[in-house]
Amino acid sequence: MPASTVHLVIIHHGLWGTPANTEHLTTTLAKHHGGTVSPVTKLTPPESTSTIAVHAETHPNAQRQDVRMVVLNSEVNSGDHTYDGVDWCGERLVKDVYREVGRIESEEEAEVGKVSLVGYSLGGLVVRYAAGVMYADGFFAGGEKGKGGKELEFRSKPVAASLSTIATPHLGVTLTGSTF
Repeated sequence: MPASTVHLVIIHHGLWGTPANTEHLTTTLAKHHGGTVSPVTKLTPPESTSTIAVHAETHPNAQRQDVRMVVLNSEVNSGDHTYDGVDWCGERLVKDVYREVGRIESEEEAEVGKVSLVGYSLGGLVVRYAAGVMYADGFFAGGEKGKGGKELEFRSKPVAASLSTIATPHLGVTLTGSTF
């Protein structure tokens, strides 16, 4: 029987990106740690959520009773949606995370104990913004109740485990000379 506590890892792609850009990271992370991939994540054959789930059953971490990993490769900001700005992308990502937490609680009958966010390029800025929104909503353990008057309907009060960014322009980008 799988552990009833989940470490949810959310991965977000960069500018003009799609989940295909971060799919290898998603599957590698799940396989290496004996985790599963969220069923809402689309994978390219030969990988599938079922092949990764079979791998997870035989992984040494399958014997752990305390926590198991679920990886969500978010697609809510695919393609041109990244032009909407970091704030809009972050808000959409937060809704996606909340949907996934609700799915884990209802379908898997588990609670989310830890949340990690991973962003590639612009996705790093998006996950950083989303972390702030989730904190302001009172999503994380030890946090205050939502400052915006929002009452979250989750049993889970996860710990913010990690925020990792890859090739993210946290300080912005320099302006290049124009040829026009």
